[in-house]
Amino acid sequence: MLFKTIILAALISVATGCAGFRSNQQPFVAPELLQSSNTTKVVVSFNWKAVQNIDRPVAGTYAKVKDYNEIFEKELVNSGCCIIASKGQQPDLVINGIVDLDKNTQTFLEGLVRIPAQYTFAIIPAWYNTYYDLSMTASHINGKNVSYKLNDHLLTVQWLPLSVLFVIGMDPIKLESKIIENIHRNFIYRLKRNGVLVK
Repeated sequence: MLFKTIILAALISVATGCAGFRSNQQPFVAPELLQSSNTTKVVVSFNWKAVQNIDRPVAGTYAKVKDYNEIFEKELVNSGCCIIASKGQQPDLVINGIVDLDKNTQTFLEGLVRIPAQYTFAIIPAWYNTYYDLSMTASHINGKNVSYKLNDHLLTVQWLPLSVLFVIGMDPIKLESKIIENIHRNFIYRLKRNGVLVK
């Protein structure tokens, strides 16, 4: 079974010939750093939405808004500090998050440059950038309000010799997920540090 998995991964990597490179603009926050031993949990209501002011196709990002919401909920719950407000339940903390997609819009020329790589199985190289510009506001029932803005960046290169990097963990889709997870952890860390994630 493991052998088949390795072969499949190798075939996918050869077919895609792409690898991702993180810029690591945010400090890495380990899940253990967010752990809370409080028996009283903060009831949180949150919503992430995408905003796009430039009327062009969005390219270079695999994540959807539901992914941002799902990852944020997972990180909140795993931290042990919070429970997610159920329908009709009064939250202690209301969080509104925005994913700004404007930097990820693609001009016609930028899309044209990527076509040769797609039709030559990445023998001809191409690359594109994905920007993660996230902001949030948090309002506590005790009247305390905070806002944060964080960003990060992923460079994806399509070129056949980079296939081996895909296999060893530089798959852009997986890296994007890790970037979003870390940004959300940074948000939660700031909320804890500023005393917002308290009853």
